[in-house]
Amino acid sequence: CRIGAEDPGCPVHCWLAGYLKMRPGLHDRGGATGEHAPPPDRRPIWSCKRSNEPVAHPELLDLPLRRRKPTVWMTLMGEFFDPLISDDFRAACMQVVLRAEWHAFLIPTKRWPECAAFFAWDASKPNLYILLSAWNQFSADEAMRCGLEAQRAAPGLKLVLNLEPLLSHVHIEGYLHWRVDGRAPAVAGVIVGPETGPGRRPCEPEWIDSIR
Repeated sequence: CRIGAEDPGCPVHCWLAGYLKMRPGLHDRGGATGEHAPPPDRRPIWSCKRSNEPVAHPELLDLPLRRRKPTVWMTLMGEFFDPLISDDFRAACMQVVLRAEWHAFLIPTKRWPECAAFFAWDASKPNLYILLSAWNQFSADEAMRCGLEAQRAAPGLKLVLNLEPLLSHVHIEGYLHWRVDGRAPAVAGVIVGPETGPGRRPCEPEWIDSIR
């Protein structure tokens, strides 16, 4: 993804930016060669340039369809809802999700409004998990509000609140009672973790212990 201003600490503490500095060959891996080239069945559906701008690789969209073993696919190296990724490409990805029903697909995002707007016209996908990344109470509230909008449009969508890094106490009790049209709980799970690496911001153990 592009390093954004959603989290004020993002430009300084971005784990992916630090990781890519150590592994420069991972930039634009879709076309990487030599020692940095991934095996054909492990190439990313999109990657990122050295400017951290996402690069789509539509020619690789059939990889999940060719892999018959149930697998978890995750958009780890970029922001799926970045404005530089076209809606046409996102729609093509969703068609793969629908067709590859034996896989699970995970999409972490900090762009919650863009996520809600996209699923306003998209179909239900029971094998798709949206990981709503948040770091404090305000961001968690906004993420869940937008996530619920997306879930109303696509009732099969599974929402996971991704509190990584957790930078303050977050009350999640209210989210656990949310329902989508009286059906299953809106929140399928919660992921919690601290920031790591040099210069990491503090995460108090009691903040984590309070999330159960």
